[in-house]
Amino acid sequence: MNPRSGRKVCAAGLLAFVLGISGGCRSVSDRSIRPIGGPEVEKLVESSARPDSREVLLVDPRPKAEYDRGHIPGARHMLISDVPERGRLDPSITRYKKIVVYGVDPGSPAARGMTKRLLSAGYENVEFYEGGLRDWVNRGGELMTSTPAGGN
Repeated sequence: MNPRSGRKVCAAGLLAFVLGISGGCRSVSDRSIRPIGGPEVEKLVESSARPDSREVLLVDPRPKAEYDRGHIPGARHMLISDVPERGRLDPSITRYKKIVVYGVDPGSPAARGMTKRLLSAGYENVEFYEGGLRDWVNRGGELMTSTPAGGN
């Protein structure tokens, strides 16, 4: 075997190994997070009021008890652990034109983490509602409550 062809095989093997370890995932940081403001979120929520709408998926990653006490109408409760880092994208998520993640306020670690997880998993058009629930309520937005299973 020619020494040069051995280096090519080694380089190709190293590249395959590195790509295999990374899973082909995108590099995501805080700079990857695209913010969206309250007025835009209000318009999206209004335009997606129909049950069959595919305009926006609002994602609330707060603990279930907090979500049950009050969330933006139409929001889906999802935890970071519900979104695999790699693998097939969930069609119940990809069917939406835009995904908006929110927490309590701009500093919400769960919401920032969920935004980055969705981006790194390969979902597109993911945005972070900077003002979160505080802004939503301050703008006069209503909250929905959920009755936990077995609740009265």
